[in-house]
Amino acid sequence: MVRSWLIGFGLLLAVGLASCSESSSSSGGNVEIVAADDGTVEVVVGGEVLFALAATGPIARNFVERPVGIGAISFERTGEVTDPLSVLSVANEGPSATVEYVNASGSRTATLTAAALDDEVSEFRLELAGPAADSIAVGIRCDELGTFHGFGEQYNATNQRGEAFELLVNEQGNGRDGSPGVSVGDEHTTYFPMPYYIDARGFGALFDTERRVDVDLCASDQEIAWFEVISGAPVQWRVFHGPTGLDVIRQLGELVGRPTEPPAWAYNLWMASQGGNNNLLGEEAALRAADIPVAAFWVQDWSGIRMNLDGGSGVQYVWEPDETLYPGFDAMVFDFHKAGYKFLIYVNPFIVNPDSVAVEDDPPLRGTLRSLDALGLLLNDQTGDTFIDFAVPNLPQNDAHPDFSNPATLEFISESLKEIVRTYDVDGWMVDFGEWVPVSSAPEDGSDPIARRNTFPIDWQRATREAMEDVRGSDWVMFARSGFTDVQGVAQIHWVGDQQTNWGELDGLPTVVPAMLNLGLAGQPFVTHDIAGFASSAAATSRAPRSSSSVGRSSARSLRSCARTTARTRRTTGLEQGRRHHQPLSKVHLCPLRSHERLHDARGCSRDDRRSHLAPPHAGLPRGPPNLGHQRSVHDRRHPPRRARHGGRRNLPPRLLPRRHLVQRLDRRFGRRWSTDHGRRPHR
Repeated sequence: MVRSWLIGFGLLLAVGLASCSESSSSSGGNVEIVAADDGTVEVVVGGEVLFALAATGPIARNFVERPVGIGAISFERTGEVTDPLSVLSVANEGPSATVEYVNASGSRTATLTAAALDDEVSEFRLELAGPAADSIAVGIRCDELGTFHGFGEQYNATNQRGEAFELLVNEQGNGRDGSPGVSVGDEHTTYFPMPYYIDARGFGALFDTERRVDVDLCASDQEIAWFEVISGAPVQWRVFHGPTGLDVIRQLGELVGRPTEPPAWAYNLWMASQGGNNNLLGEEAALRAADIPVAAFWVQDWSGIRMNLDGGSGVQYVWEPDETLYPGFDAMVFDFHKAGYKFLIYVNPFIVNPDSVAVEDDPPLRGTLRSLDALGLLLNDQTGDTFIDFAVPNLPQNDAHPDFSNPATLEFISESLKEIVRTYDVDGWMVDFGEWVPVSSAPEDGSDPIARRNTFPIDWQRATREAMEDVRGSDWVMFARSGFTDVQGVAQIHWVGDQQTNWGELDGLPTVVPAMLNLGLAGQPFVTHDIAGFASSAAATSRAPRSSSSVGRSSARSLRSCARTTARTRRTTGLEQGRRHHQPLSKVHLCPLRSHERLHDARGCSRDDRRSHLAPPHAGLPRGPPNLGHQRSVHDRRHPPRRARHGGRRNLPPRLLPRRHLVQRLDRRFGRRWSTDHGRRPHR
């Protein structure tokens, strides 16, 4: 396992170094498009064949589908009728070619046009004529040396050859390994899919569509990779000539845009904290006492706490501070800024239905839904009424969804978020979710709701980025989890979502490495992850007790090095026995958050409540900001922040120790069962 992680981090370093180097020059030479009577169409650059369609025609299909699942959805198909088309005629004109197809009855035809746009990119377009189709499938030749790396944020591997899956923006789901759950995904369920791949021989292809795409990559037929676009509209795709993988990424970026680079301070340590003012000050004091420099604090529960149906807790889905949990929130942010820290919060696009909120659990923005609804800015259902979604993560509450098909929606949300930045002077936020648009909704402009599900992350991140840029210029960060083609042009940082806190290859921490690599291949170089994972359950690991059904996000984050990949080097909380990240660590004593009641306890934590949390040291970085203890205008003076028991760093065993010995030494050092410290439930 240690070896595999070293290899993984070596790959990340290689990608990072490549991203900092100069890109290769364009391929040069002449480009030819060569079509043959058997259906083969080749892109030839400088005499070398790159991309090639298989020796077959396209396939049109008609069927009925229904969505299955909650959050992480797939589709069941019935009544399918398949209509293959064969070559009718071929015309070659050097840098372009045209192929005409017809079905067996002559009732349906298709025209393929292919042309070199320049030395670096070719474009293909396939258009049907005749009876409408529900999908069009295009076959790409599976050469012996051909590879299919990418497809957005895939968690299993980079090369997907031999796999078949759907590309649709989805809640990743916990339970990708087959374990039960409410939102259950599979090996290819992802927040950030993309109908795009790179062939290791030095070229790539992007299907330019907002619709769902189903791919069968030499799985059912070893000679053909099928790309099925779920739409009867013309299918268009581009081939990037390379000649290297880095050139392909550059050529992709020229089409879809590139993320904006984070500010310099974002490459230092971030710390996640929650639980109220005293808790936040206590963690700051402990980090300072341990000589751990911190650039920013991220406070995800700034908007308050709600109780989940399973007995856990999560944050309120509103855009306003909870003055009970964080009294004088604006003054606290001011204090942290004065001490030299940046301050980050949390936002997501769910619009809470006030009628579903308990009186004792009342979000402050009760008017948001009604304001958006009155302006016609919320998604409707098929009857024309506002779509109130009951299958949402913040049950027992229910939510509406912004309708970005109306341009006024983006303006309304962006202005609302700008007001947050102006009022509280926050420096950034987690831009959570963006994957839950109901596929049975009815957008105002009549567009396809499944296409809107794919493009929602683009609109959501555009609104959040515009808010930050208009108020803060370039001094801000945002980190999102959802995406699709074209999100790169409005994005900054992506994180790879919610892994299980175990070493499972389908849903655990090992999935982080291929996910980050694939995001890099998709033109998103600024990536991060939960070092400790996000959730655990008895179903996911036999060592986790039932009382630890889920754990909180680990606590520290940083963007690191010229590689422009980010790593949340955050405090680990609640991993199963001994399965913490294998890095040299420093010991920091912080207060635990074991329950919803504990979150509302403003009295600090007693000595008996103390437990050890761990954060990686950052040797060579400047010392952290000065003490906040004297700035007590918004805090309880009777209970000043507690200092760490040990003021200096304590270097733990190196990561190359076998895990069993590492755990034993940790247990001996701390005089307790370090490996059975289970942490808190997640806040989301």
